[in-house]
Amino acid sequence: MKLKSYKQYDKRWGHKPYQAKGETATIAGSGCGPTCAAMVASTYVDPKITPVEVCKWAVKHGYKAVGQGTYYTFFEAYFKSIGIQCEQVPGSNSYHKKDTQSDKLALAALKAGKLVIACMGPGIWTRGGHFILAHEYKGGKVHINDPASGATGRAVNTWNNFQNEAKYYWIITPPKGKTQKETKKTAKKTKKQTKKATKAKTYKAKVVPKAGLNVRKGRGTKYARVKVLKRGTVVPVYETKGNWCKIHKTKNWFVHKKYLKRA
Repeated sequence: MKLKSYKQYDKRWGHKPYQAKGETATIAGSGCGPTCAAMVASTYVDPKITPVEVCKWAVKHGYKAVGQGTYYTFFEAYFKSIGIQCEQVPGSNSYHKKDTQSDKLALAALKAGKLVIACMGPGIWTRGGHFILAHEYKGGKVHINDPASGATGRAVNTWNNFQNEAKYYWIITPPKGKTQKETKKTAKKTKKQTKKATKAKTYKAKVVPKAGLNVRKGRGTKYARVKVLKRGTVVPVYETKGNWCKIHKTKNWFVHKKYLKRA
């Protein structure tokens, strides 16, 4: 299952308020935490969920920090409310500390196909504090949905850089069968089965009419003629719908099945 990607500055909601009493903050300026949560919620719970709904939930339940962003306690509470397992990785601030126990647990989670929300300190991803969503670890690099940027270096970077600038982590366990690792495995299996089924349905047929057979660009005589096949020509039939057979794997080439005979 492909993870939804949202940006907090999206014109649909970036200007909307995300503020505690007395503030004038917006989703674009302070909504990185709820935007990360919205990506997960819209992927696994309801595709209609956007940062707007999640920000409203955070404000209503007291998780908007005055003059800042979102309280750390927000993630576990919000995900619990929608039935998603989320747990903050125990440990102190690991910013600029290499290979802490927190770092190791976060890496293990990514390798297992889970998601990791990280609170980042100053550096590549922020000048202050910022939440980002890591969704894959591959070849020593972390793949990230950054709610505040689409820059390549912020979307994919080394694990060493990532752990060096991360302060705290939250591990999110998607519903059973829907981790990034499991969905990739399922997609691969489905592709293999589809390929096998397509191969099984394909057969060869011979052109019957003495005058030959018109190949059309679509299913019907109203479509332009591509070419004329001579009598006796053997063609592969990949798909049959109604009276028309598709005889090319990638191009839209069709012939009337009435004038074909299995070879």
